[in-house]
Amino acid sequence: MISAVHSSVSALKAASASLASRADNIANVRTTARIDEVSVDRSSRRELPEEVFRPSRPTYVAREHGGVDVEIEPVDPSHRVVYDPRDSRANEEGLVAAPNVNLEENLVGAIQDRAMFLANVAVIRTADEMSGALLDEEA
Repeated sequence: MISAVHSSVSALKAASASLASRADNIANVRTTARIDEVSVDRSSRRELPEEVFRPSRPTYVAREHGGVDVEIEPVDPSHRVVYDPRDSRANEEGLVAAPNVNLEENLVGAIQDRAMFLANVAVIRTADEMSGALLDEEA
């Protein structure tokens, strides 16, 4: 029973971290930057200025001895060029750098993270009830 709780706790932490990453992406999907502030091609590995949003991608990874972790890696390329002449950050051609965020992927992932979180809460709750029942039988 302890290993089930241990695995579920690791899954709760991983789901929380993944959901936080996805929520950040969703909240900043319309955040833009000037094209000269970001590198929109993969050949240049320039650091982004602090005020520029950096999208991330969470990936679940199984632990060797049970449980799950999440690896959160930066999206590459971090931005894509879009035409929006009304944006205050647009250049003279109306181009601006938008985060390379797939909104649909992040929304579906957030729903999956929530389901994973709730399922593992149920596992912990059941393990607690089983422990309680076991202790009541022995008393």
